[in-house]
Amino acid sequence: MTVQGLGRDRARDGEGLPVAYSYSDEQGDPHSGLFVLLNDDTGMLLVANVQVDPPDLNLLEAEGLVSPYAEAQQAVTEGLIVLPEEARAH
Repeated sequence: MTVQGLGRDRARDGEGLPVAYSYSDEQGDPHSGLFVLLNDDTGMLLVANVQVDPPDLNLLEAEGLVSPYAEAQQAVTEGLIVLPEEARAH
């Protein structure tokens, strides 16, 4: 796995770290991905991840992304909703 970019997000429910990366699957085919690490107000770590086929696609560079990759980036960086502690499955 190769990190392509790091960001810093201040989400409405915590503080997050988005990481764009590229990787090869078990067959050696290259792909790209984006995950966001988010700490909620209790300190619990939450993770959202999306993986796409185009290799070396930096999903943090929103200006250059086309559909459906722009929507995938937005879903992971803006769509992560942290449920209140009492509503979470344990």
